[in-house]
Amino acid sequence: MSGLRHTRRGWEEPPPPAQCPNGHGLRGGGRVLVGSQQCSCGSVHRSFHRRECTATLYRPTPGPQCQFTNFDGRDSAHEDA
Repeated sequence: MSGLRHTRRGWEEPPPPAQCPNGHGLRGGGRVLVGSQQCSCGSVHRSFHRRECTATLYRPTPGPQCQFTNFDGRDSAHEDA
């Protein structure tokens, strides 16, 4: 996963963002759903979805070349409902 850094204890992921764009905290049990999103850039983006306001942030932040895909390689934008 992009963003990992090597420490004396092994590999460590950067801390989650402190708040969503609406000012709600992104830490604390039951408030935030944390997931992973495969990307065409070759990286996996960690997602933080605030349940109260439905804001979602990604780390690392997706760039213009990024296009999310399913873990099996299919383009997630073209899924059948």
